[in-house]
Amino acid sequence: MLVPKGVNIYGKITQPLFFPIFKRISFPKFAPDILITDKCYQLSEYGINGYIMHTPGHTIGSLSVILDSGKAFVGCMAHNGLPFRIRPGLPIYAQDINSIKDCWISLIDKGVKMIYPGHGKPFPIEVIKEKLKYN
Repeated sequence: MLVPKGVNIYGKITQPLFFPIFKRISFPKFAPDILITDKCYQLSEYGINGYIMHTPGHTIGSLSVILDSGKAFVGCMAHNGLPFRIRPGLPIYAQDINSIKDCWISLIDKGVKMIYPGHGKPFPIEVIKEKLKYN
């Protein structure tokens, strides 16, 4: 299992404390029914106005669900709550933080307005824009 590394001071301090637990867990291998890579997967056939987008960085297989309303469910591409962050922002663990930043720029360019992180309460995209110094 590929374990994300700490990408800021808090992540670098806590990663050795939290992640040894995950090294002992094994998950069975599987073949995905749907493989999502560079092309977004439309959800309209399921009655959902939106799509799934491959957003690697936290882990290589990370996905986000983006609704036409501007809401984005991004999993661990962002955190907003303990034990990870006190305020909303980028994740503290990532396999590739630069890939996460590139994915955020794509999401911003697609018109995302509200972020629903995997941990913590939703927050506006302006928080991420500020962290990326995106105009």
